[in-house]
Amino acid sequence: MLITHTTDQQVCCPLCQQVSSRLHGFYYRKPTDLFIGDKQVQLRVRLRRFRCLNSVRPKRTFGQPCPDWLFTFFHRTSLLVHAQRNVAMVLGGKTSARLLIHLHMLTSHDTLVRIIRKWQPVDLQTPHALSVDDWAIRKAKTYGTILTVRRYD
Repeated sequence: MLITHTTDQQVCCPLCQQVSSRLHGFYYRKPTDLFIGDKQVQLRVRLRRFRCLNSVRPKRTFGQPCPDWLFTFFHRTSLLVHAQRNVAMVLGGKTSARLLIHLHMLTSHDTLVRIIRKWQPVDLQTPHALSVDDWAIRKAKTYGTILTVRRYD
């Protein structure tokens, strides 16, 4: 088991941006991480809750922001999410869920599809040419469309 905690003494309130150092309490997160060999890594992250010093705010306390390696509302580390997403992008939902069982990264195919849908590429470039091709697999029954993006770099 790996127990971590943060050392920030002051944190900005996410709503009013006022710096607060008044500690309210703690809360724990237990995200899933990649296996090391055949051993599961058990993480326990202790994050702090702070009291907002702004008296007009309706919500008095706020949680400390998560570290970079832990997404805000995810139950897994960013390293595990990236590994699962890369497998799912190649194989699709159900096939990758079956493969990830053997790689000790258990998840459902619905979660993998959700991870793919939330993913946004970092460097979106405007394409120079966009080609569209339509075809019929079965006439008047099933049609297909493919979009081809071409960039001239």
